[in-house]
Amino acid sequence: MSDHLITIIGAMVLFSLLAYSTNRAIINSTDRNLYIEYLTAAVSVTQSIISEIKTKAFDEKTVNSTVTGNSFSVILGPDGGETYPNFDDIDDYNGYVFNNINTKYAGTFNSSVKVIYVDPTSLVTSSVPTKTKKITVSTYSNNLPDTIKINYYSSY
Repeated sequence: MSDHLITIIGAMVLFSLLAYSTNRAIINSTDRNLYIEYLTAAVSVTQSIISEIKTKAFDEKTVNSTVTGNSFSVILGPDGGETYPNFDDIDDYNGYVFNNINTKYAGTFNSSVKVIYVDPTSLVTSSVPTKTKKITVSTYSNNLPDTIKINYYSSY
């Protein structure tokens, strides 16, 4: 083999390695950018659900009147025939699932809501009604490896 041919083959091998490394870096960068876009969309979906819930009364018993003490609803969830989107208090959302929330660029998300009473000072789950409720919204998608969970505490 001539020296020129060996030089050309060596240059082609080096060029191939450089092209492979460059393509790998571009793919990794694109994957990271897509992940950030999906994550941002999931947080946005979750925050918008929390924003909606925050506009509701603290409890069914506080929709049209005030409550003294901790005489709030014992059962958390929709009251007597209430259906979404006509929920009137925070705990009506307990157990509700928002399916197929479409976003412009990041695909479809699903979110579920859990509402529980917590001790107002320690924020530990309470088995009896208190003046503080913890709302957890969990959002998931096939485009994300993990579920996004955001908690919000509402006090009366």
